[in-house]
Amino acid sequence: MINLYDYQKEQIEKSQSHWFFQMGMGTGKTFTALGHYLKHATDKPHLVIVAPKAVATSGDWADACEAFCIDSFEVWRTDEVKKRRPQAYPYWLIVDEGHKFKAYNSQRGKDIQKLATEAIGWSMLSGTFANGKFKDDGAGGYALAGGKWEDMSNFAIITGLVKNITEFRRHFGQEVSNRWSNYPSYKYKVKIPELSAWWGSVASDVITIDDVQELPAVQDFIVKLPKARWKKDDMPIFETNSEKRVWERVNSNVKGKSEWLHDFIEDTTDGVVIFYNFNAEREVITDVLSKFKDWTVKNINGSVNELSEVKKWTRTALVVQVKAGGAGLNLQGATHAIWWGLPDSYTDYEQSRYRIYRSGQDKHTTRTELVAGIDNDIKQALDEKMDWNE
Repeated sequence: MINLYDYQKEQIEKSQSHWFFQMGMGTGKTFTALGHYLKHATDKPHLVIVAPKAVATSGDWADACEAFCIDSFEVWRTDEVKKRRPQAYPYWLIVDEGHKFKAYNSQRGKDIQKLATEAIGWSMLSGTFANGKFKDDGAGGYALAGGKWEDMSNFAIITGLVKNITEFRRHFGQEVSNRWSNYPSYKYKVKIPELSAWWGSVASDVITIDDVQELPAVQDFIVKLPKARWKKDDMPIFETNSEKRVWERVNSNVKGKSEWLHDFIEDTTDGVVIFYNFNAEREVITDVLSKFKDWTVKNINGSVNELSEVKKWTRTALVVQVKAGGAGLNLQGATHAIWWGLPDSYTDYEQSRYRIYRSGQDKHTTRTELVAGIDNDIKQALDEKMDWNE
């Protein structure tokens, strides 16, 4: 059985059976949600867990359930909510990365409404409900820092407070009309105190990795993804075995890594350093990051060093080629380091591991390695403090 940290116990203790956990990356959302389940569902009903594809297929939730001695459970991918039904009733629901279901008028949003309504209890987990715009104001309430307050509407529908977006607008908004138009239009201005009071009654405190002194200074994670499958005709003809190995490394699981990175960036505002080996990997990483218009992306590679242009690390991603920037750089402003692909040199690997976790770092940090296909062989060599060669 897992021993929870005090801050996790505190959030579980103040929770109700239908609850939103506002917990950022690296704060132990998985264990907190399972602890919440055991507190409120003492007879251990069947457990349905909904998680992004990369997380659902990694086995992390299954391992956590085993650690908590939970036998009856199933893990769904986020995109399976519309077509799957629980294998047993009654059931308890956990929704990982719950912000993905904020759209009240989407089919996904409607499907989670139904799934949550039929559950005897549930928790939704995210560090960015309402896209990170709805924040603890530090005085026991919550406030919107820009953004769309209506992003909270589906969560209100899920709790049963309102039935639809119209009721939500009337409940938490004040109707305002454009009096000077020949065709008056009506809109709603949010009533922050009312929205704040409701959210505070259904959600945990805002917990970020930097708030939690009990956590170790650095947390290491390995995300194991399935090996990509290629049709024989998709593979080019290689002149050397080295060319083949490079191709396999670049294409170990582009889709899986892309989905994982997208979900990660979507759920944090902290600074991130992403290490890669090959230009083709950088192109994919840049494409994923381009989906986030409010993020700043800078590069360090053999041709450019834009570190001096990083003025603030919030919502900033520094994309670093390992050999060009894995050694000697001080990147303590970042909170998370991610290895898109592992280097074949143990020296380069060890140097890169201490770019954000080093003297002068005053924040809790995470280091995450994405491992798929041939990456497993490289990882084994690096763990043995050896260079990987073919």
